[in-house]
Amino acid sequence: MFLLFRNMHKILLFLVMLMGIVFLLSHNLHAGILDWLFGKEKVPKVTKSDEPSRDDLIRAVIGHVSGKTYNKTTYENRGRSRRCSQIDVDLDPHAKRNPELAKCPHVGATYWISERVPVQKQYKCKTPPPLSDHTWSVRKISSNKWRVSCYGGSWELIKISSKSVNADVIYIRVRESNNAFRIVAHQDC
Repeated sequence: MFLLFRNMHKILLFLVMLMGIVFLLSHNLHAGILDWLFGKEKVPKVTKSDEPSRDDLIRAVIGHVSGKTYNKTTYENRGRSRRCSQIDVDLDPHAKRNPELAKCPHVGATYWISERVPVQKQYKCKTPPPLSDHTWSVRKISSNKWRVSCYGGSWELIKISSKSVNADVIYIRVRESNNAFRIVAHQDC
């Protein structure tokens, strides 16, 4: 028992070193640090990622959708009056025998018709859920393309050169660098 307490500091040091090695291996840091330790590189290489985070991509979609409106063509039935011509009177089966039931009893009489008319209506996009909502999903499609989804909506974000200026380009700041994204909605907004 006395030997166990006398060598406790060695056992603790061994455990700490073992935990450090496990940490390095689990975080893929071992290659750079081992190269540094054995003199192949003087300083560990730290790469700065330009890749946007999940939150950055969701923020870009929220900014794209918030306050946006879209136009949609719908059809409405509208009534309008029409004057009877001689052809209408001749074609009306009730005009001669029963004029009170006729649509066109005589030339110049008016009647109402219902027409289906296209109408442009403007709709406001639904407010997207907050960033913390669990329904957001981000999936990387390629090195510069992501699909962001949330109940009922899906958007593709394509990283583009910041020199390409367009109305549908959203600029977001990602960790000290400016990235520009073209956002393509797979629905109205």
